[in-house]
Amino acid sequence: MAVGSEYNVRRSYRDLIYTAYENVAIVPADPVPDHVKNGQFEISGKVKTGNDERDRGTRRAAPLRIDGRRGDWSEIETLWLAGDLRDDDFEDRFIDDAIVADIGEGTDGWEFNGDSYAVELRPRPRASPTGAAPARPPAPPGRHRAPGAAPLRGAATAGRSASTSLVRPATRRCTPP
Repeated sequence: MAVGSEYNVRRSYRDLIYTAYENVAIVPADPVPDHVKNGQFEISGKVKTGNDERDRGTRRAAPLRIDGRRGDWSEIETLWLAGDLRDDDFEDRFIDDAIVADIGEGTDGWEFNGDSYAVELRPRPRASPTGAAPARPPAPPGRHRAPGAAPLRGAATAGRSASTSLVRPATRRCTPP
């Protein structure tokens, strides 16, 4: 059969396919995992607040680091569990509820207007029995990501992404409510 050709599907198979899709669509979502809510996000790409605009995650500027523990994930989780969390909603909620909650509003809100971004989610190091955080070996020179760091998503380019984006390559301003 040639690629792109069409063929008729028996009515009984159509009903089975339809039922299978419906069953998948009504499976409830799991809550947002704790390792996401408690992780450290590192955003690399063009970031602007006020007059300060720079490419983060390079040799000249560290990535924008966000502590997920300080964020308010309730709105994101409510939308997620209801199946209503869209890319734009997630971006807006993440900026307002995670970035601003952790590091504040910046000089004049936060803008992410570059061509591509990479967002990595790093797990928090586990505390030792004494309560002190374990020592972390220094990163090798020129490395900006720890070996084995789990990426939350790939880089988005020119507004297209194969996965759900966290920060789209468009001007996103965060202003106080």
